[in-house]
Amino acid sequence: MKELGAEATEELGDGSPKWTLPVIHDSTTGAIIADSFKIASYLDDTYPDKPTLFPFGGIRAPILLFHTYFMQTAIAPGRPIFVSQAFFVLNPASKDYFRRTREAAFKMKIEEFAPAGPKREGIWAAFKEGLDNIASMYASNGDGTLPYFYGETISYADLIVVSHLLSIRTVLGPETPEWKVLEGWHGGRWKKLLELTKKYHEVDA
Repeated sequence: MKELGAEATEELGDGSPKWTLPVIHDSTTGAIIADSFKIASYLDDTYPDKPTLFPFGGIRAPILLFHTYFMQTAIAPGRPIFVSQAFFVLNPASKDYFRRTREAAFKMKIEEFAPAGPKREGIWAAFKEGLDNIASMYASNGDGTLPYFYGETISYADLIVVSHLLSIRTVLGPETPEWKVLEGWHGGRWKKLLELTKKYHEVDA
């Protein structure tokens, strides 16, 4: 990332810079952009003739606030499950690194993050409670059935939710009981959101 000229997006616990993906290189302008939100903002600013991720004049603060709220309210409580399950879908070459770094961060073995039983059930319940709050935000639009953060208009806020739902589906497995339960929550809102945005995240082979 240093060689590419990409900016560090976070700091490690000791204050040293941390580089993360995604990163894009725009061959038209030469720009190299790191951080998902900055990438989305850059694309809207640079290519205003294309479909927008920030509708209504490019007002971004509500979506940035939503992103923070969504991560803290829904994703953070469920992270022990998602991280532990991710280990089991990695290829062998990645597992050693993943185990070493995540166990150092959580101060426990991966198998202890969210074992079957009361601990996992409590984590799952906290995740659902967070997603309940997100569903209530969505349902505050119109008659409560509109599918997107901005009602009938898709935006980057919806793609934040979609990307995490896809990640959760991948690590849990699309046929697992937990995923099937999640699909049915809130009147099937999340299943519908994935179906409505399918053209953005599923590519024909």
